[in-house]
Amino acid sequence: MRGMLYESFLLNRKCFFFAGIVTAVGTAVCAIMIANPNRTAESVGVAGAIFIAVLALSITVCSEWLGRHLESNLKCRFVDVTLAGGISKNRFVMSLMIENLISMAIGFLMCLAMNGVIAVTDKAVGGDIPFWDVFYIKLAVAIALLVGVFDYMSYPLIIKFKSAEKAGLTIGVVLGFAILLFMLPFNWYKYNVSEEINLIEPLRKFMDAPYFIPVIIGAAAVIYAIVYAVLLNRVKKGDVC
Repeated sequence: MRGMLYESFLLNRKCFFFAGIVTAVGTAVCAIMIANPNRTAESVGVAGAIFIAVLALSITVCSEWLGRHLESNLKCRFVDVTLAGGISKNRFVMSLMIENLISMAIGFLMCLAMNGVIAVTDKAVGGDIPFWDVFYIKLAVAIALLVGVFDYMSYPLIIKFKSAEKAGLTIGVVLGFAILLFMLPFNWYKYNVSEEINLIEPLRKFMDAPYFIPVIIGAAAVIYAIVYAVLLNRVKKGDVC
């Protein structure tokens, strides 16, 4: 299994280099905007928006290769050869999950480094912007888990369709439809009762709560376990490619 992991990360190392470049450029831009002695509340707000965007982009880029790599291995029948070569089906499925978790962790660490540099820059100029704040760390954890869960959920569909794009599109449509159904009751309430519905504030309160991290990690663990079982069952049927 270690050989499979080494091969996967070696072949896709460009994604991590690119994610590092994105993080470095984003960090530099935010740091320059914050270090500006003539900065305004608007420029600080823009820096915060850039920070969150780069945070999400860095984590996404670190995990972008996972689906494509599995698709490539399926199309060249490398997966069948690997399974026939002696590696157990359980180890193979486990290796896919480990690839996913490691990629997610690397993206998260890049975001922590970016957060730290911006916080140091702000302190150096005597600012008081709470970039190095528990909220931003929780946000990075949430984004990393969301990206990781989304990618891992696509694996069974990638095996079915032999296409990472079709699998991602299918999951995206399903999740989008689920979110739409979730929003309909709120829209109905807003337009029939004429009250403003604010979903951002409850979300912020949920993220500020001490149980936020355990809840999202627990939810992600449950999803990983379910997808692992589904994926293992599919691999055990044979003829994956």
